[in-house]
Amino acid sequence: MVARYAQNMRFDDALEICQEMEDLGQKPDGGTMASLMPAVANTSSENVLCVEKIFLNLE
Repeated sequence: MVARYAQNMRFDDALEICQEMEDLGQKPDGGTMASLMPAVANTSSENVLCVEKIFLNLE
């Protein structure tokens, strides 16, 4: 779902799904992070910080 949102330039939606995953105790994996890379280049600084937080919490 995250990848599909990112592929369709819906980066805020992709990050929202990641936030919901985190709220439910689900940890993102490498595939999720790879899907978010376009979001880092094409979105707000707030979203970049969100992706950084997710990355730092990877196991």
